Amino acid sequence: MPLPMKTIREVAAELGMPEKEIRAMVDMRKIRAVWKANQLTIAPDEIGKLRRLRKTLPESVQPSLPAPSKAPPAATTAGGAKGPAGKPGTGAPSRPGTTGGTTGGAALKRPGLKLPPPPPQ
Repeated sequence: MPLPMKTIREVAAELGMPEKEIRAMVDMRKIRAVWKANQLTIAPDEIGKLRRLRKTLPESVQPSLPAPSKAPPAATTAGGAKGPAGKPGTGAPSRPGTTGGTTGGAALKRPGLKLPPPPPQ
């Protein structure tokens, strides 16, 4: 006796994914579905296929960056944040490509904004 076919709603509840996503996969012909009693129904072998498709994630979905490590908070004094030996700008870590800080390689310098001289009075 063949296994019973399930509706999209039943499959969505079983796999924990939205019905719209299953409908989109049917529209793109990734999985087969049949109209039965005015509802799209999916065969058990296609449900297994969906499970296998859900296990493998494309690289764009997988997290590419490692979890950020917790840096100790920078101590602030009345004179501003100063690092070892009283050097300014070495206390807080910075992201690569930003100015200030010593982590992330050499700090990138941005050219200053050049304004025209003020009009004579």
